[in-house]
Amino acid sequence: MYIAMTIVKCLIKNKTLHPLEPDKIKDFCSAYQDGTYIEMKLAEWESGRSENASRYFHKLRDRYATAMGYTRDHGKAELKYSWGEWLSYDESFEPPKWAGEFVEIYDKIVFMKSTREYTKAQMGALIEGTIQACFNNSISIDDLIQEYGERKAS
Repeated sequence: MYIAMTIVKCLIKNKTLHPLEPDKIKDFCSAYQDGTYIEMKLAEWESGRSENASRYFHKLRDRYATAMGYTRDHGKAELKYSWGEWLSYDESFEPPKWAGEFVEIYDKIVFMKSTREYTKAQMGALIEGTIQACFNNSISIDDLIQEYGERKAS
């Protein structure tokens, strides 16, 4: 198993990095043999989208997937394919600088950007598209819109 990229939030204490999600590092390393060199890029942490927006999208996704008879993963892939960020996996494919995963959907293989990497604008477009998909399929989401939409999902 090859992991394209993993983002790990760290805290600097006494000029030393302390990973807040050390299991992500172990998961990344488990895909490689000992002695493999990796590249490490460091940058100041910037949250591109809010946790509230992420919760909102995932609750909408769960409602959509359940109503459509899909697994959560398939529902998410379908929604991200329609309104999210992805690249076709073809002869011109070059690995992007953002984290994601390969997904097979509609007889195609695509590399879908992780929602953890979405900007606020990208997450907003994904949420709006997901709301539209729910409305188009007569899926009741009024409670979610009332709970999260009033907070502007930002």
